[in-house]
Amino acid sequence: MSELLNVRVIVAVVALVVVRQFSAQRVGERRRWWLLPVILLIVALRSDGALDPRQETFSGVMPGAGLVLGLATGAGWGRTARMWQGPDESVWSRGTRATLHVRVGGIALRVDG
Repeated sequence: MSELLNVRVIVAVVALVVVRQFSAQRVGERRRWWLLPVILLIVALRSDGALDPRQETFSGVMPGAGLVLGLATGAGWGRTARMWQGPDESVWSRGTRATLHVRVGGIALRVDG
């Protein structure tokens, strides 16, 4: 895949995730939540130079650090999301302003200069 296509796919997935997090959603609905990470994994694996031969250790550790950061960001999202019970006793969730701050902080930590 071309780099421009990779960037477009990543931006589209991030936009979809952000829109979904800030929209009210019923908790526990059966969705294909795993599809977006799989798409991003395929894009990453198809990229040339996933490991830098000059810095194999560093380039191998970075995905692990990214995973830990992703887990921390996800925990922050879960902690800051607003949850309530609907009239039919279903549980609903939506991101808050604090969720936005968690997401922006996670993105800022991932940006390399």
